[in-house]
Amino acid sequence: MTVSKMLLSFSFGLVIALLAIGLLPFLLIYAWIDINGLSDAYPLPFFILPKFLRSDKSNDRPAK
Repeated sequence: MTVSKMLLSFSFGLVIALLAIGLLPFLLIYAWIDINGLSDAYPLPFFILPKFLRSDKSNDRPAK
């Protein structure tokens, strides 16, 4: 095996590893939704996003 084939194999493996690590959070969220039975009520897991993105502005303002 030549050095160029070793570098090609290593870089290909590195790309696959980075893809797997990058997709892991999405797979964990999808599994969590499925375990809780929420996937039966809603077809997509995006219904959770507004709950996390919404901030309660009434608590952020100082009292007058």
